[in-house]
Amino acid sequence: IGSTSEQLVQLQQKIDKLGQGKYWWYQPIQFNEKYKTHSRKVSDKIFYSRKTFGINKWNNYVKPNLPFDLKGKVVLDVGCNAGLFLIQAIKEGAEFAYGIEPSDSHKFDNGFDKQAKLVIDIFSEIDNFDYSKKIKIINKEIHNIDFEKEIKRKVDITFALNVLYWITFSDELGSILDAKKEFQNCIDKIQTTSD
Repeated sequence: IGSTSEQLVQLQQKIDKLGQGKYWWYQPIQFNEKYKTHSRKVSDKIFYSRKTFGINKWNNYVKPNLPFDLKGKVVLDVGCNAGLFLIQAIKEGAEFAYGIEPSDSHKFDNGFDKQAKLVIDIFSEIDNFDYSKKIKIINKEIHNIDFEKEIKRKVDITFALNVLYWITFSDELGSILDAKKEFQNCIDKIQTTSD
């Protein structure tokens, strides 16, 4: 990550830059005692104390409700944002993790793809483990994915946390019921097309 004070400042500046302008950090991510993301809307104290965001969401809601141990499993996180839960899944022993985040399309230019790359790079450095070999992020809307080509492994568990309302923004879908049906069709495709 860097040992000189200049390198440390540059890394925090990279993190901060991906939370400025049209970009914002949705997840509070504390990389270590030196580096973390910041919200533009609330103080760090509030940002990091929310039970339904970041690692708190993982620890309070996701992990305790997993139907099985992730060791050796393949995880899919639909709407993976900056990839924090993909990292956590690998730390919990998952064999591989896919993330779907349409952040590089013209409709969803929110920088989450850039944030995810940085998050993976930083945690890889901190943990001395190359997470990029165990994580694949697909930058497409879920209903535009060719699952046979993009997801090459049998998916054991799918996370779809806070994602349904984003699907309704698609031009092709009109109502929340249509979005729910479309989302279920995509999940069904994943289950039938992965090994």
